[in-house]
Amino acid sequence: MTVSDATSSATPPAAAGRFPVSADISTDSSPELARLVRAIRDLQDRVIGTQAPPDTVTAVAEQLERASAALDPFRITGLEPPSWDDLARTAPTRFLAPELTSVTVSDSELRGEVTFAIRYIGGNSAVHGGAIPLLFDEVLGRLANVGRGMARTASLTVDFRRVTPVARPLSVVATVDRVDGRKRFLRAALYDGDAVTAEASALFVELRPDQP
Repeated sequence: MTVSDATSSATPPAAAGRFPVSADISTDSSPELARLVRAIRDLQDRVIGTQAPPDTVTAVAEQLERASAALDPFRITGLEPPSWDDLARTAPTRFLAPELTSVTVSDSELRGEVTFAIRYIGGNSAVHGGAIPLLFDEVLGRLANVGRGMARTASLTVDFRRVTPVARPLSVVATVDRVDGRKRFLRAALYDGDAVTAEASALFVELRPDQP
């Protein structure tokens, strides 16, 4: 599969927020926010495939609606004037992609471990096919931007080699193939033990200061 993100130079500069180098962006959060993100991830895993009785489902839904209302005054809407500040604000609370642990990274290689929780299940205990490109984009994006000017995904190609299992520790390795001007070419592989379950190749293009 191939996914492409446009990087047109026609858009004017962001209205606010310093054009970042990715290494400046921290995913660290306060203990309170980290606890909230963990709770949401745990909730997702318990909702997937639940066979709870209707009264339990209703009671939980009501609690979640109250929790959502409590957070509403403090949310980011996406309607704010464009600013790179949103990256720093949202990075610690993103939970769409699977969690990477034991991460080691240099300017040419990233290694880490990942377990696709049950919320990523597709069918027959396999990881949903859409979750794997999400992981690769996260991993390759981190590596592409280490110590370099900000780049966005221009293309991402994923080859599925075998079933990727849920709820099992896996490892991922990403490397920089080459850099050609603003273009950064990278590769990555996902491993179940010694077996490759999926591979990816990607092109990231460094943004000019006038690009969004």
